[in-house]
Amino acid sequence: MNVPETSRRNLLKFGAATAPALALGGLLPTTARAATSPTGVQLRMPAEDGRHARTFMAWPALSAVWGNSLSGVRNDIAEVAYQISRYEPVVMLARAGQAAGARYACGNGAYYSITVLEIANDDLWIRDFGPTFLTGPGVTAGLDTNFNGWGKTGTTYYQPFANDAVAAATLLDYYVWGPTGPRGRGRSRPIAADRG
Repeated sequence: MNVPETSRRNLLKFGAATAPALALGGLLPTTARAATSPTGVQLRMPAEDGRHARTFMAWPALSAVWGNSLSGVRNDIAEVAYQISRYEPVVMLARAGQAAGARYACGNGAYYSITVLEIANDDLWIRDFGPTFLTGPGVTAGLDTNFNGWGKTGTTYYQPFANDAVAAATLLDYYVWGPTGPRGRGRSRPIAADRG
């Protein structure tokens, strides 16, 4: 790959939008390569608006994060889960001590079910800390991006994320590698992503 020399003049010439590509340098061809399953099937990440089997959500867990708004946020999340269940099943992660409250608030669902799994979490942003699912012909795989709390460790914006950091692997154990999947395959954590 022919990468121009990195300089302020070239950066201005090519535009600030090229900075990430220049910073990646030799890594770019590797990261652009298609993923393959252990059986050699090419995998892709479906578009967010594509058909999927269920929606994953996370129950707001900590008053340290939400303060006096925690009760209202929980009510809102329960309502969102109920509305989604009109169209597809919902899986809600909740801490063991909060699962009964989440089940009560969410109910059974409208047309499809709302299932509460006792998987500890710290916040509700599962799109950021949950797994990314990959698909191929007859194959579903998952990617755990090693959630790092949005990179806020050591800042005034820090909030707890230890449970969020392992939630993706736990969900993948259950839905991909567990009883119905190839247990133990692909369990490395080669990247960390700020998915915010």
